[in-house]
Amino acid sequence: MPTRRGGARRSGVEKRDWLLLFLRARPLDRLRLMQGLFLLWHRSGRTIEGFFEFVPYLYGPCSFALYTALEAAHRERLVTQAPHPVARGAAYFLTAQGAQRAACTAATVDPRLLQLIRSLAAAVASTGCYALLHRVSTEAPDFASVRPH
Repeated sequence: MPTRRGGARRSGVEKRDWLLLFLRARPLDRLRLMQGLFLLWHRSGRTIEGFFEFVPYLYGPCSFALYTALEAAHRERLVTQAPHPVARGAAYFLTAQGAQRAACTAATVDPRLLQLIRSLAAAVASTGCYALLHRVSTEAPDFASVRPH
């Protein structure tokens, strides 16, 4: 089957599926998931069809749709979080149902994108918060953090 721009072979790859692919590679908290997804989009030429839309925000690139997708994935029992004193700092993990959906989605995505996802997930997971935000703002200065006036 021919590959579309950005590597999605079918139009059915939803935003939620992209975050499941990241979590399939490695459990991540919201910040690292946000930055990893941004870097995937950025390094793919910013052309992935139906992907998250990012805007410059307080801590670098932000897609508010990620929060909606995470909430939906949690409601559908595709992801879960371990107990953590600060909920937004807790890593998300795939449930068995989420892992199954991610595996089905992976079969429809260009293997080069899957490799990039694995690489980015490992990189963002092993990088401190401030170093990660600095790396992202250096790589994509047009998405550097915006300070309120």
